[in-house]
Amino acid sequence: MSKAWADFIPAIVGELPDCPRFTMASAVQYVAREFYRDTRAWRARDVLLATTVAGQAGYTVTTNPADTILVGLPAVWIADKEVDELPFGGEDDVLPTDRDDRPAVGLTGPASILLVPPPLSSGLLVKATVAYAPSPAATGISDQLHDEHHEAIERAAVARLKRMTGKAWSDMQGAVMAEQEAHRLALQASSAAGPQRRRAALRVKAW
Repeated sequence: MSKAWADFIPAIVGELPDCPRFTMASAVQYVAREFYRDTRAWRARDVLLATTVAGQAGYTVTTNPADTILVGLPAVWIADKEVDELPFGGEDDVLPTDRDDRPAVGLTGPASILLVPPPLSSGLLVKATVAYAPSPAATGISDQLHDEHHEAIERAAVARLKRMTGKAWSDMQGAVMAEQEAHRLALQASSAAGPQRRRAALRVKAW
């Protein structure tokens, strides 16, 4: 079972006079994706990302569940050896002059990874604890995720909507209060999700 974005509306509609339902649902969708990107609270363990090919650095990940994107690798292994996660970015951000020679894996897109340095051997399994977020095409999240994180998503949606200017529901003070509560709940979710092994960012490029 799953919860559609519209299923969040009853919890926030009373704070947003005259706000159209589609506007509320759109805000929920946006902040949910940002919440899971920032907190890495939606995780799956022991996920096979790729099987190495000697000399090949980049790989497409085909194991993502439907309507999800990869947003982090809190823990990652190559042939059962734990390695670092590189920050988000493309090949331009992991030039040899910018990094040490320890093996590491990073995301280069919502379904692609980069191994540095390129593996010397073929047939090595790259597995990870992965963090997901809903893709732009997603129509909702699972009941379990809703039960765990709906309040944080609702507070963030209220904050986003109240920050709109010139609307019947505009309320800058209310937006600040909702943002503070959303931030508190996001920190809780991130902490509860568990530790992660990340190499310090060099030059971060969004995708």
